[in-house]
Amino acid sequence: MIIYFSGTGNSRHIARLLAEQLQDNLIDATKMIRQGIAADFVGDRPYIFVAPTYAWRLPRLFAEWIKRGRFDGCRSAYVFLTCGSGVGNAAASALRDLAEAGLQLRGLVKVVMPENYLAMFPVPNEAKSARIVAKAEAQVRALVPRLAAGEDIGTPFVWPWSWLATGLVNSFFYKFIIGDDGFWLHEDKCIGCGLCEQVCVKNNIRIEDGRPVWQGDCTHCMACICRCPREAIEYKKASSKRRRYYLP
Repeated sequence: MIIYFSGTGNSRHIARLLAEQLQDNLIDATKMIRQGIAADFVGDRPYIFVAPTYAWRLPRLFAEWIKRGRFDGCRSAYVFLTCGSGVGNAAASALRDLAEAGLQLRGLVKVVMPENYLAMFPVPNEAKSARIVAKAEAQVRALVPRLAAGEDIGTPFVWPWSWLATGLVNSFFYKFIIGDDGFWLHEDKCIGCGLCEQVCVKNNIRIEDGRPVWQGDCTHCMACICRCPREAIEYKKASSKRRRYYLP
């Protein structure tokens, strides 16, 4: 069972590929979280969780959903984390998160995909993004036989600074960086389509008088800014003139 959380499509793309290659069920946890539906599954093969890396670990929203969920049958799992460059010591935190759900971590895979965190980084151009995605797909396909066999697949190398990134820096990000007070709107571009409201995993956006209004409970998935068909949404000055990114 492939269970994914995704804001701008990278993790969904990898999850779809895994489901196709392993001929396994594909579950959209993003939609379930948005609708307030708890995890309650029974699987006869290791669960595979796919998510973006948020400050060098599983997104807290997704991790909490997993920890509160029920996963019967097979009691082991793999984690695939998409990222722009690295995942820090995410395996150590994922090990603890899965243990709270009664699951044993059999391996964590770092999958480099096009950068999409517009709040801090630029997105690669279309050609470079396509090359990055193709390389990631090849990496995932190469792992399929080992996943199908239920083998342990290990975890990424942990650099000496990784514990700091996944621990203290992650806490700093959630306390001081992650929030919605930096989002603003080009009033002349917005058409009031409501897509930003529909894709917000935390139901944090409300359309009022034809315009989005953020409610103060954001997880920085970047879905609203990257999915806007008119590029009407900005984040502070960071996103100005940066390419938007969404992988269908």
